[in-house]
Amino acid sequence: MARLSIWTIARPGATLGLSILTVLVILYAYSHLNRGVEFFPETDAERAQVQITANGNLSVQESDRLVRLIEEQVLGFEGIERVYSRTIGSVEERVRSSLSSDVIGQIQVEFTDWRTRAPSTEVIDQLRAATAEVPGLGIQIEAAASGPGASRPVQIEISATNRPALQQASAKIEQLMQAQGRFVDIANDTPRPNPEIRLVVDREESARFGIDMNTIGTAVQLLTTGVNLGTYLPDFADDEVDIALRYPSDQRNLENLSSLRVAGPSGAQVPISNMVQMIPAPAPSAITRIAARETQTLTADLAPGATLQAELALIQASIDQADLPDDVEVTFGGEIEDQQEAMTFLMGAFVAAIFLMFTILLIQMNSFYQALLVLTAIVFSISGVFLGLMIRQEAFSIVMSGIGIMALAGVVVNNNIVLIDAYNEYRGAGDDPDRAARRAASERVRPVLLTAGTTVIGLVPMVLGMTIDFTGRDLFLGAPSGQFWIQLSTGIAGGLVVATAVTLILTPTLLAWDGRRRVRRQDATRGGAASGIRRAARWGGPTVVQSKARSVMVDTHAPSGAAWITGSDPPDSRISTVRW
Repeated sequence: MARLSIWTIARPGATLGLSILTVLVILYAYSHLNRGVEFFPETDAERAQVQITANGNLSVQESDRLVRLIEEQVLGFEGIERVYSRTIGSVEERVRSSLSSDVIGQIQVEFTDWRTRAPSTEVIDQLRAATAEVPGLGIQIEAAASGPGASRPVQIEISATNRPALQQASAKIEQLMQAQGRFVDIANDTPRPNPEIRLVVDREESARFGIDMNTIGTAVQLLTTGVNLGTYLPDFADDEVDIALRYPSDQRNLENLSSLRVAGPSGAQVPISNMVQMIPAPAPSAITRIAARETQTLTADLAPGATLQAELALIQASIDQADLPDDVEVTFGGEIEDQQEAMTFLMGAFVAAIFLMFTILLIQMNSFYQALLVLTAIVFSISGVFLGLMIRQEAFSIVMSGIGIMALAGVVVNNNIVLIDAYNEYRGAGDDPDRAARRAASERVRPVLLTAGTTVIGLVPMVLGMTIDFTGRDLFLGAPSGQFWIQLSTGIAGGLVVATAVTLILTPTLLAWDGRRRVRRQDATRGGAASGIRRAARWGGPTVVQSKARSVMVDTHAPSGAAWITGSDPPDSRISTVRW
């Protein structure tokens, strides 16, 4: 360590340049070898939810039959321990569960122990492949979230003032997402419209037959929902039930609607087709407006290996090149919005912490240079965070890695503070800057390495994802509970390694360089004062000579023509002799 200190202290420019170059190389390598950015660490899920959607006004029995088809396929998979199915057949149940109107059922899946199965992502991919073969159903499979944030990582909000433009843009963007091939389980929060028959009454024709709108409406109700005649309270019920009159079930169909006859005032039966035009049209089951603009939201999950920022950048470029109507606005939400909010908060907290640390250091050290030198360890330690994540091939987690950087900032400054304090102590004892820097680095190398080494070694089990079962006397690698802390511990360990090197190599070098610079400036000041002393001594008597920023007292009564120069601040407190 002594030889290294001698070399680096003698070459401050080269040492600082190599340090900065190392940081730039790490950042450049990370920009090409990183695994992307995520909001919260992805861990192996213990459960998943299968949501089943279908179009049409289905009965509970028909919905249950379709849910059972998916349930039978799910039950046959290896790695699934329990399956809980739920059929949803009423509007009230969908509203209570905050589900869209096309959801007919949900299946909760619990996986077996993680040691006896493939990773949950592989099991979910197999489920998607198997359930995709069922025609007429929409299947969304979502793993249980391991932390806060949006339920689905990709959310694209599309809004417009007119519905045709909105539907056109929504369909186009959904096609672009499917063509990109990196999004799975793409869904629209607005259910597809159900088909309906609109009856347009020709009022002139109905008036010619003497049939009013109420009569036509009643006839149509008899063939559809029925005419409400009143209510009845049975003995076995607590609430009244409706009494409805309608045709038998075998006559309630679309063919009979076109041949339906309505009685006129004279009793003649008039075909309804003479007065009513039947127009098939889509009927939206739900309409969402945000800021007075009709809105649809596309949601999706990411395919294995895909990164959120990269995929959103590609789909954004595709949307910009697409020929969408001018009235359409597209905004991105979901996990990317959560990331931006968390990043803004953590950046504000980090800046506030740095400012408070700098203020305290400045008050204690009374030196801007040394206070800033302490904080350089934080800057270099951040590159160590990226180095650790790159070696472990982990994504940068906004929450966990961000918290790791903030925690690291409070740790890495300690060794710098101790080393600078030792340097100041040796300088006050009379050592020149180079010797003081070498002594501080040599004498502090053991405690610095012990402190950093024990911390890094203590973090190794978390970095490797180890889980220790003390009761069962077993050691596991890759457990879901251990995966949660990998990014945090990896960032702290990597940053601490780099910060330790900075403390032992770069900090003494910059301290010695600043000390030499101050000594040269003081020597120049003393040289100017000496020439002034020679001139003042000729006049005799005590004289004050001003040299640059210092005032020097000249005592011409000193013996045998000698002047004693006494300065005010500690570096000038030594007594020098000037002869003339």
